[in-house]
Amino acid sequence: MILHYHIYKNAGTTVEAVLEREFGLFFATIEGGGATGALTNAELLAFLESHDTLLAISSHQIRYPRPASDRFEFFDICFIRHPLDRLFSHYSFLRKPQVTDPLTDAARTMDLAGFCSFLLERHPEYTDNPQTALLLHRGDTSSVSTADARAARSLVREISVLGVVEAFDESLMLAEYTLHPWFPHLRMHYVPQNVTNSADIGFEHRLDVIRSSCGEELYARLAAASELDLVLWREAQAELQRRLEARPEHEIWLEEFRRRTDRYQGGPRLRDRLLQRMHIPTARSVKVQRGDKAPASVG
Repeated sequence: MILHYHIYKNAGTTVEAVLEREFGLFFATIEGGGATGALTNAELLAFLESHDTLLAISSHQIRYPRPASDRFEFFDICFIRHPLDRLFSHYSFLRKPQVTDPLTDAARTMDLAGFCSFLLERHPEYTDNPQTALLLHRGDTSSVSTADARAARSLVREISVLGVVEAFDESLMLAEYTLHPWFPHLRMHYVPQNVTNSADIGFEHRLDVIRSSCGEELYARLAAASELDLVLWREAQAELQRRLEARPEHEIWLEEFRRRTDRYQGGPRLRDRLLQRMHIPTARSVKVQRGDKAPASVG
């Protein structure tokens, strides 16, 4: 059973689209309870007991530690992102016309520096180590402490399929390799989903844009507020690199993955378009809102 821990603005929608394509009716998303809602492991296991045909699940609400069960073997997928890069992506996303969120008015009426200052002062839950809080404290930012620096190292080593957003291709290539013994036909090539304008420039350039837009003083405040998330990101980078080097001929396999992804991005969902033209419905995943009496299957 694959569990995708979908952290907001960590490329989760792209991963979710891959899982939906690969597993179809054997994939489900579970949402509900708002931005701070959490699904307990007991609730998750109860859901799986009653939907035992599922092979993969994605949710913003599942939390670590990874569940344990005699019936299911779990493989968790979790992506970590540089906290300031994530903040820039969040800001760019909130400014998109179709987005509705309590923070959209602030993002659309403020420049990046003003928005970041606003979050630091009014909504520190978005700036003060939110990824560390989610992964180690079920989202409770008040429980974050310096001890989490060591805990972050242990956590990233235990994640079955670790991803780093800034090394997305490497992460998904390794996901195929890691999961192959259990899912030999799984392919993780992708089309980016839910992208923002910040994705049009490289990672290092994005950090330069943040620094120049915010100024040195504000940039330093943001980095200080994100100190433990930066530790988490660096630990994730190091662990991903270790796993990459442990894969035989990883350069060759990464090149193959990128060629396959380029081909797919040149004609995404060709199969689905052909089936629609032939009036054959495609299998779609189960989408569950918590509180529903039964999941609604679409398609």
